[in-house]
Amino acid sequence: MVTIGFVAKEKFSLAARALETLLRNTPAPFQLVIVDCNVPRRYRVEMERVLRGRSDVSVISVDRYLQPNQSKNLVIRNAEHELIALVENDTFVPPGWLEAMRDALEEYRGECVVFPGLFEGSIEDGRLHMDGKLGRIEKWTEDGVVVREILPDPGMALRYRDRSRRIIGATEIHVFLAHRRILERIGLLDENLTTREHFDLSLQLHEGGIPIVLEGAVQAIFYQAPPVHLDEWPFWYFVWSPAKAARTNAYLVKKWNLVNYPSSLGYARRQMWRVHAASWRFVKRAVARSPALAAYFSGPVLRPRVEPPAHRRSVSSEPSPDVSPET
Repeated sequence: MVTIGFVAKEKFSLAARALETLLRNTPAPFQLVIVDCNVPRRYRVEMERVLRGRSDVSVISVDRYLQPNQSKNLVIRNAEHELIALVENDTFVPPGWLEAMRDALEEYRGECVVFPGLFEGSIEDGRLHMDGKLGRIEKWTEDGVVVREILPDPGMALRYRDRSRRIIGATEIHVFLAHRRILERIGLLDENLTTREHFDLSLQLHEGGIPIVLEGAVQAIFYQAPPVHLDEWPFWYFVWSPAKAARTNAYLVKKWNLVNYPSSLGYARRQMWRVHAASWRFVKRAVARSPALAAYFSGPVLRPRVEPPAHRRSVSSEPSPDVSPET
């Protein structure tokens, strides 16, 4: 058996459709845990309609908004099974997703975390959903202090289009499957974050020597805003506050002693305009025409203090593609 957690990421309006898809594409038995973090009534009613007649569902209700990691940790703490899958409410999983990801987990003897390929809008459009700034993690010692650097991977797009199963250096976290013991080993998910949760989890797994496995046979779909409905705006701005993003940036730099951190401040600023298609088109056009606005919406990047000599840099984040699961 597996516990599947269904949690809010940044909006609520897609939740009923995503939940219906999850139930249709996931064979029983499983335990479904839904976190209701002050979901507006009309979206709660839509989900209740989808769940009508099911007895394998429990709802954790909290009368305030929660950041995604807070909701996910509630699922982990209340899960009844050793296998835990977490699915965000704007992500649609395909048929066979759980079986394939569980097979990948078993291939690596449970000592990994498994993620699917992720597309925006539709797989046919070929729009991959991935953070191009997060490709791999490097770690070395500088003046007796362990430091880390986050680097892009130019080959990431090709890798995500490959439907094979493989170890990668870092990933998005809209959907994943893991053993409870692995999540507990890394100390659960960091609840201090308001953005860049995928950066932090990748760093946690890298630090713990836990492989990040991409199950390319599973291709999930994430629906990016706009639109964001008016009754979702309070939660959207709760999640995507530039002030909170700035604090999260500083927190992550200190937590991991990062020398090169791609800030999320610019992204959070862009999200303020993403609630409506017209405002989003306006911002994209303005950014394309104005270098100053482009800089404002890209945000600062912390540059390395020094470029470490080759012999001091440890590239241990991603094994060779032909490393077997038993290695």
